Amino acid sequence: MRSSRVHARIVVAALLAASCNRPTEPRDPAAHGDVQATDARVAELVPMGPTPVEQLSTETLEHTELLRLSRDFGKQEFEIALDAWVDRARPRELAAVRLWWARPDRADERSPFGTRTRRHFEIIDERLAPDHWRINLVSDRKVFAFDIRIEDEGRPVAHASVRGLDGRHVERCRVERGELKARRVVGVPAGIDELMVSCTDADGTPMQGTVVWSPAG
Repeated sequence: MRSSRVHARIVVAALLAASCNRPTEPRDPAAHGDVQATDARVAELVPMGPTPVEQLSTETLEHTELLRLSRDFGKQEFEIALDAWVDRARPRELAAVRLWWARPDRADERSPFGTRTRRHFEIIDERLAPDHWRINLVSDRKVFAFDIRIEDEGRPVAHASVRGLDGRHVERCRVERGELKARRVVGVPAGIDELMVSCTDADGTPMQGTVVWSPAG
């Protein structure tokens, strides 16, 4: 089993400024930055710059959006997408997994996180098996983990450990939509307080709750 870990510190100083109603220049974060990639071959195949959503699937790779995160801070036209790609020649393997920007105001166009966005939380990608990745979002010494697997129907899905608003704890709840809630200091976003999600348990019952986090080591 091969493991690949890609570390990136992410936060949006410009978005934090925007949340305080201070003006920011209309720069595309994709013009500034590194992106997460699995290996050299996949890095060449997965789009690395601003990309229309219809171009995310290629002749070689099939794209699936796993999770979309909005935020209660920053520019609302920037959301975060968790995307996965499967190699069409090896449909039981995950070729790549990436967190990057999605622009609802531009028909869900994707663009990589830029260097100006890497101050607030860390992303750790782990390839645990050919069909199993884990994405850890680390902020304020909290780790929010998502497990991405290829399910029986042959499509990748994302699960998280979720504590429901009713107090129920579901260890593997399939997530598709969520919202990052900021920790605020004198009204200014200073970290991530919690991650609210909508998810579906193993019985197909929908629920809402927060992703259970673990302390960062």
